[in-house]
Amino acid sequence: MTPAELAEVDSTVMACIKARRPIFIHNIVKESKKAQNKRRYTELSEDTGADMGSLVCYPVKYGYKNDIPYVITVKTDLKNHLKPDGLYEWIIERFVNRMLLEHSLFILWEKSL
Repeated sequence: MTPAELAEVDSTVMACIKARRPIFIHNIVKESKKAQNKRRYTELSEDTGADMGSLVCYPVKYGYKNDIPYVITVKTDLKNHLKPDGLYEWIIERFVNRMLLEHSLFILWEKSL
């Protein structure tokens, strides 16, 4: 997706940032059929077949203000593939810890210049 598509109000990434918590969509087709104001998914072109499966968006919170500089997104072509939520949160958290370390090091490097 393009950055503009990710920044759509009804996109999963924006719902994740707004809620400040992980968003799990176990059935993208079912989610895309919801009313526009309740949907947490931006539909892609119907010809691509990309609107099938499961999706998780996980916010990477940084610092004492809990800013969200990154959002990890994982998509699979199988519906209900990302269950149980707790297991995937535990796995993603390992990547989040590394990303936070790298982000901190990048900030320190920028300040040293």
